[in-house]
Amino acid sequence: MQNVKLIASDMDQTLLTSAGTLPPHFDRYLHRLGEAGIEFAVASGRPLYTLQETFPHFSDRISMVCDNGGLVYSHGQLIGKSLIPEEKYREIVQFIMTKTDGVPWMPPTLMLLMPNIHQLFCRFITN
Repeated sequence: MQNVKLIASDMDQTLLTSAGTLPPHFDRYLHRLGEAGIEFAVASGRPLYTLQETFPHFSDRISMVCDNGGLVYSHGQLIGKSLIPEEKYREIVQFIMTKTDGVPWMPPTLMLLMPNIHQLFCRFITN
């Protein structure tokens, strides 16, 4: 494994057990990867807070690709975000509310990162 610098894993039915928990001795595996100079990253469609809940003792030692790549944390620091431009999000919410029977949904992390959109979203939902 001389050339390996990063191991990334999905969570559900890949890294997590059937009970939805980290595998036994995960901390040992993570330690061995660190000793070998290999970064571990978890990649998920889940929002950041759920990954932080799953990895409470490891979030400062791993990278987390959250919200299907929308947010990237590494060792407890936000290092990247890829958000839909605010105007485009407004168009999407407007389209869903006026042209479909659907209800728009906004991930919690976007609510924090896009407060203007969160206010718009709340107005649409309550009207």
